[in-house]
Amino acid sequence: MTPDQTITLGAQTITPETVAIAVRRAVPVALHGGAREKVGAARAVVEQYEREGRPAYGLTRGLGGQIGQAVEKGEAAGYSR
Repeated sequence: MTPDQTITLGAQTITPETVAIAVRRAVPVALHGGAREKVGAARAVVEQYEREGRPAYGLTRGLGGQIGQAVEKGEAAGYSR
């Protein structure tokens, strides 16, 4: 893989090794076809769940042993980092 090649997400299988090579060699990354629209649609669901306060693992509720704890709206962005 060379810097003049592009990894197209959604058009090929991406392995951890592919990601490591791409990072080391600064290979450009692009989205395939309708991927941007799919990501946008998925984000709309996330935002709807947040607005409604609907229980969702790792989004509006904690992870693992904290599953019973609510994640406040202001904390959600930094919670999963």
